Amino acid sequence: MNRAKIAEDFFMNKGFKCSQAVFEVFRDRYDISYDTAMKLSSAFAGGSGEGGACGAVAAAFMVISMECGTSDLEKSEVFRDVLGLIEEFSRIFRDRNDTIKCVELTGVEVFTDEGFEKFVESKTKEKKCSSFVKESVEILEEILSLK
Repeated sequence: MNRAKIAEDFFMNKGFKCSQAVFEVFRDRYDISYDTAMKLSSAFAGGSGEGGACGAVAAAFMVISMECGTSDLEKSEVFRDVLGLIEEFSRIFRDRNDTIKCVELTGVEVFTDEGFEKFVESKTKEKKCSSFVKESVEILEEILSLK
């Protein structure tokens, strides 16, 4: 099974948040534990509660940082390269979905009681979010040449 399908399965059947599912399928490439990965990526689901980027997109940004970032604060060119990849990812995702913002993608604010109820009743997770998880992984593999 490929990473995109595994991430989709984690999200749909194993209780992972969208951000956790995307980050988890790349975790084997990094020296971090399952527990650490789950904690790091947990806050981004649902647009981080503030109408921000889709959690799957935010996790993709984390993967780009892990793949291409640096801890050397003197290497500003690396930061520019990372931002370039984030822009490329965002452009591709927007081309497919018009936006990267959770509330615009889903049509609901999942962190309100009313929004979460609508999210569940309208089966947004199944109808929309699962594809955002899968697409995020596919775009990452494409732009980072990871298979």
